[in-house]
This record gives sequence, C-alpha cells and structure tokens, in this order.
Amino acid sequence: MIKDERNVDNIGIYSDNNEYGIIREATIDDIEAVIALQDSVYDALDNKNLFAMESREELEESLKEDKCFCVIKDGEIVAFSILVAPRISYRNFGNYLEYDDERLLKTASVDTCFVSPKHRGKHIQQKLILKRLEAARLAGAIEAISTVDPENVHSLNNLKKCGFEVVEKMTLYDGLNRYVVKVEL
Repeated sequence: MIKDERNVDNIGIYSDNNEYGIIREATIDDIEAVIALQDSVYDALDNKNLFAMESREELEESLKEDKCFCVIKDGEIVAFSILVAPRISYRNFGNYLEYDDERLLKTASVDTCFVSPKHRGKHIQQKLILKRLEAARLAGAIEAISTVDPENVHSLNNLKKCGFEVVEKMTLYDGLNRYVVKVEL
C-alpha cells in the first residue's frame, strides 16, 4: 500500500472532498508502482501510438531531478505525471523548438502523464497539468511546453483548457506524430 502522507504540498483534487484522490509529490520509492501503472495504462490502449512510454532510467532520473506528482486513491497510485524542470537536457522540450541554453533554463516540460483506466473521466489529468504548471512557475520557468498525439483528443483538450496552444506538428519518439504545444507562464 502506498503512503498518502498529507502535508502542506498535498492538495485534494477537489478542494471540497478527496473523492478522486490526493495529489502528492512522487519519490524514488514509488518507482515500482509507477512502472506497473505505466505498463497497465499502455496495455489497455487500443492505439499504442497515443502514448510514448518512459524508460525506467527516464523515470528514475525525473524522480530524482524533476517534479513528479502522483494521485493516491485508496492506498494506490492511480495517476502519475512528470514536470521536467527548467534545465539543459535532451528531455527539455524547448529543444524541439531549437531554444538556446539560456531559454532552456526558463522552459519547463510538461512531460508524461498517465491515469489508470478505471479512474479516467474524473479530470485527474487536467488537475495534474495545473499542478505541474504551478511547480514550473515556482521553479522560475517563464513558459511550459508539452507534446501530444494529434489523435489524443482528450489530452489535447486538457492541455488547451490549461492555456496551451499548438505551435508545431512534428515527428518525434521514433516516428510518432506529435503536436508541440506551449503556454506562457
């Protein structure tokens, strides 16, 4: 069972109740549960191109160096997300827009987000986008960039509801079509 330790950084997904879980910062101790959730989410997809899986190494790196958030419901991780902090790294999505190092240090990447199939439709992804944008601002970012499959209407709409706009269409992740979207912070 995953701890849902409540502290000042944890927020209920809905402020008036915790019906859909508690958002908390994920730690390296969560790695096995995160990998299992990612695998189950991927396995449940009819169109595997919608989701570019993170490697164990990428997950571990982000759990150590970036801001990762998970949603805990009934002692289980039911959603996970990554914000790649503003840093010079191949994982900074500013590289897709050919940003120089100075601009990369002001750009956060709203990276992967996955939600257990039985917990979809509850606005969890949107809440995790907002949580990551808040963390990006606190880290000094002036903009955030994400990528999304053009056919992933739900994720694209969630990003747009959070202020993102499509700026490019590219082929990324070993041949997958993606929109690059960004929002000013």
